[in-house]
Amino acid sequence: MSIRAIKDLFSVTEVELFYRNKRKPSDRPVIANSKIAYGLPVQSWDMNKIELPEQFKIILPDRKNSRIGISDISTGDV
Repeated sequence: MSIRAIKDLFSVTEVELFYRNKRKPSDRPVIANSKIAYGLPVQSWDMNKIELPEQFKIILPDRKNSRIGISDISTGDV
């Protein structure tokens, strides 16, 4: 088998990722103020580890400021 044939065997031409939210848009919490924005990621944190590793999360809102999701961007060291 040639090197090109081996490369073609393991090559990926396209990868598609998608996210489906099981909640209806009307059931999603609306981010109306900073207190709500603060409370959303705090709910997803493991409170037993909140002071140990440094964590960076983002809230993903839609156009109506309803929360679509919360994503973990990075987790640091102790």
